[in-house]
Amino acid sequence: MNNNDGNNIKVSVIIPVWNPGDGIVRCIRSLREQTLKDIEMIFVDDRGTDEAMDIIKAAASEEPRIRILTNPENRGPGFSRNAGIEAARGEYLSFIDPDDYVEKSFLEILYNKAVSQNPSGSGIDIVKGYICYLRSDGSVARHPRQNDVIRKGLKEDKPIYLLFRYEHHSAIYKRELIMRTGVKYGLARRSQDTTFLLKACHEARTIETEDLAVYYFCERGNSTMHSRNVNSLEHLLFSFREQVDYILNALADDPWIVNYTTHLFLSNLRFYQRYENTPENTPCLKAFVKGMKEQLLRLPFCDKLTRHSFPIRVLIEKEVVLPDSPEQLPWESADPDEWLALLARWVDFLRANPSYSRDPYVVSWLYKLCVRLRLAGEEKGNARAVFKQMMKTIRPLSFRTRLKLRLHIAKGSAAKYAPKWVHKLVRIIAQR
Repeated sequence: MNNNDGNNIKVSVIIPVWNPGDGIVRCIRSLREQTLKDIEMIFVDDRGTDEAMDIIKAAASEEPRIRILTNPENRGPGFSRNAGIEAARGEYLSFIDPDDYVEKSFLEILYNKAVSQNPSGSGIDIVKGYICYLRSDGSVARHPRQNDVIRKGLKEDKPIYLLFRYEHHSAIYKRELIMRTGVKYGLARRSQDTTFLLKACHEARTIETEDLAVYYFCERGNSTMHSRNVNSLEHLLFSFREQVDYILNALADDPWIVNYTTHLFLSNLRFYQRYENTPENTPCLKAFVKGMKEQLLRLPFCDKLTRHSFPIRVLIEKEVVLPDSPEQLPWESADPDEWLALLARWVDFLRANPSYSRDPYVVSWLYKLCVRLRLAGEEKGNARAVFKQMMKTIRPLSFRTRLKLRLHIAKGSAAKYAPKWVHKLVRIIAQR
């Protein structure tokens, strides 16, 4: 059924369009071939310079479900998606990038789950699908961790906004919820999706995951995710400010917001790493660090943040960045050399600032880095060599710090190979 009169539209698909290249053809095809027919496709022209809109207009001449909106000028993906939200008429909203595509059954699987899982009949607020990352060489990198995090976190009664923090385009959202609460995308040209997810997931009461609904995120060299334009840091900082504003208005007293802010902060630092070690970027990097510090100090729970996250404490007190993982794209895995380089940065900082070595949180953070380093070594098949290099890297630390760290490593190794009943006993004790 190709219904274009606004009635009985099940899903409105909103696609911001700005220079997607040839990928727009595949995107349009994947939407027109959806097994769920009661949909509308809202393409929002953000005044790009390629031929994408000509292709879309040609498709619209033979596809009544396509609608076209035009921005007055180039305003960015957040503004475009917000315009699509205002114009949408479907029960649910879907946000797809113009150079990505989805499986033919993507929308049908998500919609059917949304309307069938809620006993009250009102529908699930958010249903998240599965995302695959399509590399430029045609290979596919599967990244199931986010859905696993959501399912595990729901069992632990964690809030939705803490669990669903990225991959916004792999989900559908109840339009009534979005319109009633006034949820919008951020206006920053980078990370506007994290602003949207924070708001939408805070307002949502129900969420489900569905691994059979597959979204293909296509690697492209000119995307903002790949961008090495240092001006991107300004947009990242603007997005962070937008989220801090929302936190102050709606979430300042939430007991989980410290965890969320920590995750967001560390994610931003991974982008920061892209621009390090280049002298001409120094002024922008300093401005970014200063801006992040200013925003963190606005939060009434800033003291809790500094206790919860050692990198946050260092940034606020020293205006020095100590990331907790290498900068990498979602389909990439950090290799041991990258983890070793990061561990060496921590060691150098502690040698230059010995008072921090007495911080009880320092060893736990170092231990976390060591664990990830060992896992990277195991994945590469050279765990023994990596372990030796790790021990060599931490050698400049004080004897007391090295001893505590090696005890953590020894306990972690013992726990890894302990019988299941030991792990169960530890969990029972920890809950009491």
